[in-house]
Amino acid sequence: MTLDDGAAAAFFNDVTEEEAQAAMKLLEGQSQDSFETAITVGPADLAIPSTYVICEKDGALPLFLQETLCSGMKVERINAGHFPFFAEQDRVVDIIRQVADA
Repeated sequence: MTLDDGAAAAFFNDVTEEEAQAAMKLLEGQSQDSFETAITVGPADLAIPSTYVICEKDGALPLFLQETLCSGMKVERINAGHFPFFAEQDRVVDIIRQVADA
């Protein structure tokens, strides 16, 4: 699966155009199977705690879908787009440290 010209706006809507275009060049294609293969294990099946980071400015995954995906998980929210480590690096690091220390 490859990305079209609208992908930059969906994925990198919280950084500059120059940063978005540079980041787009780093992305690789993704297998169609990842979208079409049934999921057999979910968060409730995991024996270790899991944390989902909801990206409130995500242009690729709507907020309602993210909230559905994280059912049964600890949730952290971040005011960032689909790739929060571009615009909110410090907050992402804080979340990882909190989860690691828990």
